Amino acid sequence: SMARVERPVPPTALGRARQALSLATTPGSLPCREAERAKIFTFVEQAINDGAACLGRCLYISGVPGTGKTATVREVIRSLRSK
Repeated sequence: SMARVERPVPPTALGRARQALSLATTPGSLPCREAERAKIFTFVEQAINDGAACLGRCLYISGVPGTGKTATVREVIRSLRSK
């Protein structure tokens, strides 16, 4: 599970919207993304373990804005760094 970082709430509506939409803001959990997270985790972990043998491989992640693509990848990277 992801750690949630608490930040002070900006005093203006614009500031609150900016904070909510920031790529630095990560939700505490990403519901309904377990299967996608597992695929990304496996791909990245295998690429790290394969070293130079992974050259030329890529993972394409697509979807409409706001569905958790960036947050999922960042969470996977955090998980792998803590291993």
